[in-house]
Amino acid sequence: MKKHILFLFILLNSLLLIGQECYRTIPFSHTPLYSFQGGLQHMGKKDSVVLYCFDYENDALQSVTYQINGKIKPLYENYTCSDFIWAPINLFEHRDFKITIKHYNYLGLPPEPNPASSVYTKDAEGRIVGLKFFDHSGKPTEFRGIHAYKWSYLKNGIGEIRYSKDQKVVPMNNWFSYTWAILNFDSNNILKSILSTGPNWELQKDAVQIDLISDKKEIVHWFATNASSGDKINATGPKIAEACHDFNENGYLIRTRFYDVDGNRTKAAWGHKGFERTYNPQGNRLSYHFINEKDKIELSEDRGYSGQKFMWDKEGMFRLRTHYMNEKGEPIYRQSRGYASIQYLYDHKGKKIGEIYKDEKEQLLRTEKAQSFILLEDINGKVDRVNL
Repeated sequence: MKKHILFLFILLNSLLLIGQECYRTIPFSHTPLYSFQGGLQHMGKKDSVVLYCFDYENDALQSVTYQINGKIKPLYENYTCSDFIWAPINLFEHRDFKITIKHYNYLGLPPEPNPASSVYTKDAEGRIVGLKFFDHSGKPTEFRGIHAYKWSYLKNGIGEIRYSKDQKVVPMNNWFSYTWAILNFDSNNILKSILSTGPNWELQKDAVQIDLISDKKEIVHWFATNASSGDKINATGPKIAEACHDFNENGYLIRTRFYDVDGNRTKAAWGHKGFERTYNPQGNRLSYHFINEKDKIELSEDRGYSGQKFMWDKEGMFRLRTHYMNEKGEPIYRQSRGYASIQYLYDHKGKKIGEIYKDEKEQLLRTEKAQSFILLEDINGKVDRVNL
């Protein structure tokens, strides 16, 4: 018997891929073994917000689709679910020792440049022990520089290591740039600590431990310490000792703050002391901006802008425009990207057919970094790119 259940969040725990009902968002993800669990139940109308729709058959997950008002929605960036759900359509195939997930975009095509398939392997006890990514041709590919994960179930936790396509050991992510690490979970499968180690998960004197604090199944605080002395240290990707995350009543991440070893607000290596996000009632992100120690919007001198704004169509399906902004919320030219704003063009089927790049004065750009274009299809189906 097939049942159709709407969920607002997905949890990939250390044993099985299962759904968690009525949760919204995560701040970021450390590992596909654990995706941060959203916290509060969403009280709005389910047909008016972005949903993750889970299909089950005989208690086995068959698909995860990203929808709004019953329609498959483009997934531009994932800020309402796990980093490891990057496609609007995800189809599951279950075998005794393997779970294969086929990924597609909202038009049913491979979600390039992201992987087209994920293959999880299980041991004889049903535990997830590996993950590899492949492109639409079945060739090895990478997601954020990682092709393969390996997990070993140790006495003191779960050992994790990651590899690139050429079998080089690579760091966990930008937040925690450790290679070999041991993960520990509580009785509810909530990640509670990450410990850096040497090769083959050998303990080291200078090991870094990340302790994570949860509230209502959301990670609201984490801090880094020297595992031997217990002293706070800033040996993390953003060069901070701790971070705090705030969520709104619907479970959306709305604020992140950075702190040094003394518990004072500090600027991360990323050029700001934290950020805030806003959303519309449909669940689409409207903006983010960097904040100072008083939680006031500020211009990041390192990055040359203060945040970004996003505009959507009235149904909430398509992102129509983005622009970088100054501390007043006005468009600003971002030097490293070569533009201030992008306008997105779609055809009658919803396929993106063009991008219009502009400067802060709304002038069309035709540069190497920002070349405005439109895709034109002739009667034979041949598509040509026309630079504007």
